[in-house]
Amino acid sequence: MASTRQSVAILAIAGLWVLPGALAQAVTVYDVIALTRADIGASRIIEVMDATGARFALSAEDVLLLDQVGVEEAVIQRMLEAAVAPAQLRSTEMPAVARTARTDRETVRSPVFGVVDAVTADDTAATDDEARALTLGGLPILILRDRGSYASTALRARVLADRLARLMSVGDGRFEASVSDMSASIVFVATGGETHPVLEATAADALAYDRRSVARVTPTLLGRYWAAVLEDFTGLAVRGREPRRLDDLHQGDAIVLLDRAMRAVRDADGRTTMATASTYLPGPVRQHLAGLAGSVPEDFERLGR
Repeated sequence: MASTRQSVAILAIAGLWVLPGALAQAVTVYDVIALTRADIGASRIIEVMDATGARFALSAEDVLLLDQVGVEEAVIQRMLEAAVAPAQLRSTEMPAVARTARTDRETVRSPVFGVVDAVTADDTAATDDEARALTLGGLPILILRDRGSYASTALRARVLADRLARLMSVGDGRFEASVSDMSASIVFVATGGETHPVLEATAADALAYDRRSVARVTPTLLGRYWAAVLEDFTGLAVRGREPRRLDDLHQGDAIVLLDRAMRAVRDADGRTTMATASTYLPGPVRQHLAGLAGSVPEDFERLGR
């Protein structure tokens, strides 16, 4: 059976909660997911739910996510039949994940933990030496496959990591791409108006990404994409802000679920890393995260990002 921590994490990813107090001994959603992963049959799970008087509060989105983690339809239906109105839950006893549901895309939560680093990437598309992945909180968010104007890809990645690390103390702002015919410059524009250079997307960068993408990748497109990646991933890891530029993409489900996972597995100080949170996500979702780092999604330009 899954550990309590794993069960809690999966539950919070799905955005669910259970009744506290008098019904604390009833089967919870944590237990339902753990039993499912332990290959306990649907009929047995339902028997246990009925015997303990379990009741749940589920939204339509919750139902879809329960299905994604493998809970059988019969069990989900029984959970819906045993539903309780969310208003019956005492707000002081609802976990943070329930109180910060995705009702306001501008909701700002407490910052979580993100350390910037540059590591060797498992990638064969580098043009001069080993590709380097820029990682945030241990999770690769973009891959440099060309040295650009630097002596090596490793040095270029190290400079980028150092720049981003310094930007974490600048305060709020946004990442933007300033484009020209042959390249695009990604800058960070602080709330006060100060502009900080971050990264240049060159023709060689675009070619390297083009080889891994369905869409045709130009320096202009790559610059805009990198700006969106940096905006959403640093916003999530450093400022506790929900993704708002990648979330509507086909692969954007990955960063949305990563957002939920990070809220689910915070430690006592309210911190976690993206790499830790990503381990609680299903394999296909982790593949989408890797896709966001190493290629430009086909629908990025079509959606006007």
